[in-house]
Order: sequence, then C-alpha cells, then structure tokens
Amino acid sequence: MERSDKRLYSYKEALSQPYWIQKFNDTKIWNYPLKLSFLVYSSLFILIFWYVLTTILSFTAIGFRLMLSGFLGFYFGNIFADLELDGKWMIFYVKDYVLFYLRYFNHAESHYLNRGRMYRKPKFIMKELEKEG
Repeated sequence: MERSDKRLYSYKEALSQPYWIQKFNDTKIWNYPLKLSFLVYSSLFILIFWYVLTTILSFTAIGFRLMLSGFLGFYFGNIFADLELDGKWMIFYVKDYVLFYLRYFNHAESHYLNRGRMYRKPKFIMKELEKEG
C-alpha cells in the first residue's frame, strides 16, 4: 500500500543545491557561510583581473591593482555564483556557447542551422553567393 503524501525524490534538485562553507580549517571559521561556487568564481576572476590589470595598468602601484582585482573578482564572483541561464550554471552555459560557436560559425558561409541541426546550403544558393561576392 502506497502512502498518498509520498513524493518522488528529485536528484537534480538535491545536487543543484549550493554547498555552504563556514569552517575553513580548525583555526579559521567565518562568521557567516559562503557558497563554494562563490569562492571558486571569485578566485578565478581575481586571477583573470590581476593578469589583465597587470598588462594594462603596469605603471600603477601593485597594491592598487591587487585591490581593484580583488574588488572586481568578488563582485563578479557573487554575480556568477547565483546566475543560471537556461537552467544551467554559468560555466556550463559558456562552455556550450563556445562549442556552438566553434562548430557553427566556422562553417556559416556554406551551412545553415535549423532547429539545432546543421545543413549544407544548396548549390544554387552557393552559386548566387559567389556571384555577389
């Protein structure tokens, strides 16, 4: 006999829940928990902004570049940690977009895309394009 209040367990929802970290090690404990994705994205953006600011603003003091890259890294890390596009985390969305770009836009002159499938353009269209160009 099955209970009427029994619901199916959704693994997708369970695995998409954020990991919260409050205790870093035995000596370092934060006052409030932080998302693991926030820490990862912030670290990634701090490194990216540090590299960009070092190449662009090499004449400024190292402390200014460090402070600016830290501020921008934390700001964009916080945005990306909560952002989901098309039900995907931002990093997977960017990866899928880059793969789509590499697969389709390299062949944009000889192929077209329709409902997710790539087709070769007919020969008479290719002849018309060659005449115009």
